[in-house]
Amino acid sequence: MKILFCNYEYPPLGGGGGVITASLAEELAKRHNVVVLTSQALGLPSESIESGVRIVRVPVFFRRRRESANFPSMLAYLPLGVLGVRKLRRKENFDIVNTHFVLPTGPVGQVAARMWGIPNVLSVHEETFMILVSDHPLIGTGFCGTLLNTSYLRLIR
Repeated sequence: MKILFCNYEYPPLGGGGGVITASLAEELAKRHNVVVLTSQALGLPSESIESGVRIVRVPVFFRRRRESANFPSMLAYLPLGVLGVRKLRRKENFDIVNTHFVLPTGPVGQVAARMWGIPNVLSVHEETFMILVSDHPLIGTGFCGTLLNTSYLRLIR
């Protein structure tokens, strides 16, 4: 099976979510062909192979620290991640996409799944999205909050 992982952070960038993605990718690479689409910053190579996993990094701008992203770098991942997917599409076929984090990676994984016509498994590692939605003064209450919270709960069940 050929698996595409999408996560805007992958070691050495980021924290726990990237580490979880790396652990899953490395374990699955023992039996499957695994590619990770992630961010390139701070002098990291655009492509590498680590522990049997092919890592494809798309440039993101404004990232200053390995351990944490900032809003501009996350925003940059959206269009550049989609361009990375389009580039991969020219040469490769996948059987499944595993996307990590609703934002900013969710739309990139969904575009990939639609391009190949394959399933997209969304892994939500923490409640960041729920916290952002429920604590926002305009979104967390009323109709929008109810709609988004209901969609999120449906997503994780």
